[in-house]
Amino acid sequence: DLKISRLCQFHQFEFCFRPFRPGLAAALLAYGGIACREAPPDTGTPPGVAVRGMAAQVAWVVMDGARVEETLGGGDTQALGVSDAWGGPTEAILPRIRAEILPEGALAVPVYVTLDTVTTPAHAALFTGRTQVFPPMASDDGVGLRFPDHPSLFELVRAAEGLGAHAVPAWADTPLLEDVVASHHPGFGIGAGAAYGVVADPDDPDRPADDDGLVVEAIRGALAGGARLAFGNLHQIDRTAHVHPERYAAEVARIDDPVADLWASIRGGDGTPLGDTLLVLLSDHGRHRFVSGDTPWAHHGCDCSGCREIPLLLAGPGVRRGVVGEGTWILQDVAYTVAWLMGTELPYATGLPLTDLLEGHPDVPVRRGEVAVQVSGGIRAWQAWTDDPAARSAVVVDGAVQASGMLHVEQPRIAASGDDLFACWRSLDLVAGARAWPWQATCAHRIAGGWHEIGLPVVRVTPDFAPDLRLDAEGRLWVALPDGTLDPERGGTTPSCTGYALARWSEGAGWEIQEALVGLDRYPTGASLRVDGDRAWVAFAASDDTHSMRYTRHVEVHAVSWAAGGQPAWTLDGRLDPGDAGAGHARLEHPALGLADGTVHVAAVAYRDDGTDLVEMDREAGGWSAPRTLDASGAVHAHVGPAWSDGGRLYWSRLGVASTVEICGWTPGGADPACQDTGAAWIDSLAPTDTGVAASVSDGDLLWRVIDLVFP
Repeated sequence: DLKISRLCQFHQFEFCFRPFRPGLAAALLAYGGIACREAPPDTGTPPGVAVRGMAAQVAWVVMDGARVEETLGGGDTQALGVSDAWGGPTEAILPRIRAEILPEGALAVPVYVTLDTVTTPAHAALFTGRTQVFPPMASDDGVGLRFPDHPSLFELVRAAEGLGAHAVPAWADTPLLEDVVASHHPGFGIGAGAAYGVVADPDDPDRPADDDGLVVEAIRGALAGGARLAFGNLHQIDRTAHVHPERYAAEVARIDDPVADLWASIRGGDGTPLGDTLLVLLSDHGRHRFVSGDTPWAHHGCDCSGCREIPLLLAGPGVRRGVVGEGTWILQDVAYTVAWLMGTELPYATGLPLTDLLEGHPDVPVRRGEVAVQVSGGIRAWQAWTDDPAARSAVVVDGAVQASGMLHVEQPRIAASGDDLFACWRSLDLVAGARAWPWQATCAHRIAGGWHEIGLPVVRVTPDFAPDLRLDAEGRLWVALPDGTLDPERGGTTPSCTGYALARWSEGAGWEIQEALVGLDRYPTGASLRVDGDRAWVAFAASDDTHSMRYTRHVEVHAVSWAAGGQPAWTLDGRLDPGDAGAGHARLEHPALGLADGTVHVAAVAYRDDGTDLVEMDREAGGWSAPRTLDASGAVHAHVGPAWSDGGRLYWSRLGVASTVEICGWTPGGADPACQDTGAAWIDSLAPTDTGVAASVSDGDLLWRVIDLVFP
């Protein structure tokens, strides 16, 4: 408290910071213990070329929920430089930022938010560099928080440079983001991320401040204390837009002076050349546009252009001055670019570097290779990375490109048996002039003569759409998939408005789909499917409605009977709760169904305070067995999830004792799990094969390759 008070007095502005989570007070910004970072060493690079690691400090400011038409937009966006919320031109709203920072920085408008256009998944993408799925979870004990499964920039910087949490503070006037500044990735964990502080209302310390300027002031204080990376979320903008939309534009305008003053403190009052502090100013998502109502900007979360278009302004070391970048850039690109300028590896990042905004257009390495590997019936599929910002990935099935040429083509799922081969994937393309950019799902069937699209009986899908596909003995394709209910606010495009459906396709009947949804309003994720004749089992993770829109998570197993010509009949057959999984577990995710000798099994990742375990249960004659913990190492890779082979063997990955990726296999009724060390640093996915597993791994060089391991 004394250190914080002195820091505030140094800036001649006293206010109170109070952490909203018990036990964090000691960790929140003990600035007196931070040593000032020295300038990066001379690399011999010619002047005028950006260099990896040249940003010694970073000030990262997110204008939560601010559209381009109320910030830095112009005629190059669908907003056309006019704000209906302001009632005038966009350029009149942030005059100091435009006059004092824009000439010394690089602007990208628009940058696109291609995932869920809501706060927490957007920030997770900013911090990890990739899309994350975020159903709400309990927030009272910590373990239920929706921490990402991939490591964050805060964790990676701390680990690489041996820093404490106080060196990477994250400030906000909301407790909402406390659960995205760390991860559940093995080797890191809840205590390995940023020191999170809620800036309190000076008149009521038990409430978050209603002035975003106080968050900006906290960033200034952190930088003055030597922080390596100081992050701030200006949540009052979004909060005001939701509750008092008529005041929204004025709330955006209110941050003009604080942000301009922050830049002045970074620049130096005497007008000297810029130092080694990078300023990153952007939104996390936009707001509705082209919708009816007196205040159409009141909400967000759909795929309309107003929600997907955001502004980005970079200024500082390595950044070009007075330029407007041209290109198709997305939110994940920001994460990768900031990490590169800090000299930090972001191993799972899916973005590309914003080289158009950097001095000298530096040759920055990009992710490449094969990820999201799938295997079925001896056929393989994967997602292949490209370095084209306008067409970033392609789907490859059986060695041939099946889909490409769009902004995103992702996550192939296949089912093969004999001559039958089916493939489904998700895609997103930015069609010029369209008022909305929805994710689409595609399924295709390979028969004699080539591939034929068979569609899918859903209109829109979520950005994390990844169905499970199975073939039965009659050659029918079964698909367990999330199905949007076309919520009037979000259009069925987020997990909050979806349930699980079961669909079936055959050459003669085409698509059949159930009439009712299962799991609706409980944020169902991670469907797994097994089929035996006209019976099927579907498992998914779902939420318990307990309190305050933050839920705990359990796994459900539904038995489905579906006679020819009829409707599927769903029955909740089994449920795996966190308390059943073992002491200390408080969240279950990523279920996987398997059939071994006619017995149905389900495995799932169980989260606890200090790690992630693997649990399993099977369906006995009298019902489901008690859950057993197969892997209590606390080092299971949750983002990979477990997977069953058709032969009834379970596989998963974990961080081994050598700090490299291990893949483990276990057969029900057999010996203890057997694990093999891959020697790789990171893993993206695994898929069972006839003899073991295929896995997409990386050694930390952004090159993803598929390896095969044989399990006796």
